[in-house]
Amino acid sequence: MSAHADPNPALTVGVDAAGLRFLLTATGVDLARTLTIGRQQLFLEQDALEAAFRDHGRPLAAHDARELLAGDRWAEPLFERLGAGSVSSLDASDYEGATIVADLNRPVDTLDAQFSCVFDGGTLEHVFEFPTALRSCMRMVAQGGHLITISPFDHYAGHGFYQLGPEVPFRAFTRENGYELERVLVSEGAERWWELSDPLEVGRRPVLPRRRPMLIYAQARRVDLTEPLRIPPQESDYAALWAGRSVSPAPRPSLVDRMLGRAPRDPAFMRRVRL
Repeated sequence: MSAHADPNPALTVGVDAAGLRFLLTATGVDLARTLTIGRQQLFLEQDALEAAFRDHGRPLAAHDARELLAGDRWAEPLFERLGAGSVSSLDASDYEGATIVADLNRPVDTLDAQFSCVFDGGTLEHVFEFPTALRSCMRMVAQGGHLITISPFDHYAGHGFYQLGPEVPFRAFTRENGYELERVLVSEGAERWWELSDPLEVGRRPVLPRRRPMLIYAQARRVDLTEPLRIPPQESDYAALWAGRSVSPAPRPSLVDRMLGRAPRDPAFMRRVRL
């Protein structure tokens, strides 16, 4: 994510205009005890901040918007405005003032089931031991609480260690892992959103060619305290083939697709929505 007025934006994570709209539409999420993965900053302008609140029936006075964006623009006041009673932050270093210092490359087992919401606004892709980090974050959520993740989807090569495909949230946030996946979306910014379908249900590997940088957003509720990711997930099309089930072929590229050298669009996986 790009930072606003930050001396080193490459080392910073936070909430931009699209992330704010995702939070404002996070129905049923209890922010009372929130943990952010990485200390979050606000990367949005006053007009975008006011517009997001206004569009979701929560008008924000201009002086309140200016106050949220004052100083170093840390996101704790925004989460409090959204209903958080307490906001903790976790990072591998205290360079930005995180309240909990822990390296997610190693298992973190001291925070199990302590938070009503764990929010990752763009940190997990920077952790080399991604499955270890994701498992720890999933364990930190209390039963009935939520995990919200925002990660690079496409056109972010070099931003961190990883860009995540749809299989990650759909295979990780399952009943077998103690979770129920409530929504998965991708965006090209605050005004361009698509809801994704599960590749397992569509019956084939997704082909989702995009020409702009995109992020993937997931919201999942912890339904029980089952140890998450005890069995590593398998990609759905391979799992289907191994089980003797057929996999649908990918759509054939149109003449225009072939002329432009691009993959065919696959509308079965993407439904345009507005946040």
